[in-house]
Amino acid sequence: MKYINSEQDFSNCFSNRLYEKIVKESTTRLNRKINKKEYKQIIKELYYELSNYEYSVGNIEEKLFVYKSNNVARIIPVLTVKDELLYYFVCKMLEDEIAVNRTENTYGGWILGNKIRLEEDSEIDYVYKSYNSLLWNKNWKDFQNILYNSVKDLSNDSIILKLDIANFYDNINLNLLEKKLLVSVPTEKLEYINILMYFLRNWNLKTDKYHFKSVGIPQNEFGDQSRLLANFYLQGYDKKVKQICDKSNAQYIRFADDQVIILKDKLKINDIMYAISKELNTIGLNLNANKVKEYKKDTIQTYYGIPIFQLLDEKKYNEAAKKFFEYKNNEKVDFNYISSLKKFLNLGLDKFNISNRSKIKAIITEYQFVRESNE
Repeated sequence: MKYINSEQDFSNCFSNRLYEKIVKESTTRLNRKINKKEYKQIIKELYYELSNYEYSVGNIEEKLFVYKSNNVARIIPVLTVKDELLYYFVCKMLEDEIAVNRTENTYGGWILGNKIRLEEDSEIDYVYKSYNSLLWNKNWKDFQNILYNSVKDLSNDSIILKLDIANFYDNINLNLLEKKLLVSVPTEKLEYINILMYFLRNWNLKTDKYHFKSVGIPQNEFGDQSRLLANFYLQGYDKKVKQICDKSNAQYIRFADDQVIILKDKLKINDIMYAISKELNTIGLNLNANKVKEYKKDTIQTYYGIPIFQLLDEKKYNEAAKKFFEYKNNEKVDFNYISSLKKFLNLGLDKFNISNRSKIKAIITEYQFVRESNE
């Protein structure tokens, strides 16, 4: 394998923290009774299988069902340890080429990195589990800051559109993804593209059987690889949409598949929405019509809980809790309360007075929160 000269070089691609993640922190950890010696043996076997062109994708170990919204379940496949390592490895070898060329104000793709650190990622509603949750946290805060600074001085007539791509991961066209990789990655890394595409076309044989898989990448338990590929898939789209918005004096911001368009001229809405739909269609994707919403500058900040996070950053914990309950208890307010609530829990309930602590405890013992928390 190009760039990998020995078994030791290959082994160095996988940190000890990776073992803790995919074995000890997996939801299926009770079934993964793999010690470090056995883990290193799996890495060794994977190296020799790849070197001798003997690697084949295994069957997923099981499927996790987590709450999405409106009683819809998101299905998360749990890959075998060997397949998880393979997917990590090939994306790691390609990340220098595909984690670049980011359009301004777009977030959700970053290098995997060998140094894996724990951070407060569970307050972020978009993440299930992440290898590098430090970067998840940074991307999320950057997104919030850009959004806040972009809307704070807007007039009340301005419109903020919140858009969502329908079934994003499931509809990524694998042939188009491969073409994009071939254009962006040097020829000496062609072998890694071939391995990656073999994996993506066969990871779900247990369900797909022997049908040719042409669309969809896994939203697996530790999904930084898929997030990196998904963000790469949207790079060309990002550039075109930003150009479209620039011409209309509008602003484009994206976090993963969550898109925000800030318009100062209401008359431009139809033109921009048509252009966005057209550009998505060229890469096999569509907007989720049910999730297209219009906001004003105050209501978009409320939805994301930006005032709450700002108070927490200033260590005004009880003021943040007051604002939280003000939003949550008002049925007319569109507020994604889960992210703020998880932030409270990560900070620790001892930061709040007895009254707020009791009210927070009452929420986290409710069935709805337990069902939606995904942790």
